[in-house]
Amino acid sequence: TTYDGSSTVGGEWIQLQVPTAITITKIQIAPRNGSTNYESRCAGDGRILGSTNGSTWSTIGTFTGKTYTLGNYTNITVTASTSYTYFRIVITKLSGNSGQSTVNIGELKYFGY
Repeated sequence: TTYDGSSTVGGEWIQLQVPTAITITKIQIAPRNGSTNYESRCAGDGRILGSTNGSTWSTIGTFTGKTYTLGNYTNITVTASTSYTYFRIVITKLSGNSGQSTVNIGELKYFGY
């Protein structure tokens, strides 16, 4: 994904489009239930991007070193002051050293206004 003009970031990503532009203040991620290794396959490091058109992206947050516990949410704080209709979370590193390369997320919650 190209963001902030000419910078790029690679990794697995998930995108949300909302009907009316909002400003995100926080995202919560819960690991997938069912296996003791799923919490180590969640989003450890990454970048949160916002867009008004789905093609031009701006950084609205980054995160590193996130860890997870089954049945609980991990918070990612976003300090954006601009409203967007598209949000993309690009995961650049998994949360654990499980030898896995597939991202597993149980649930995402977006908070904003």
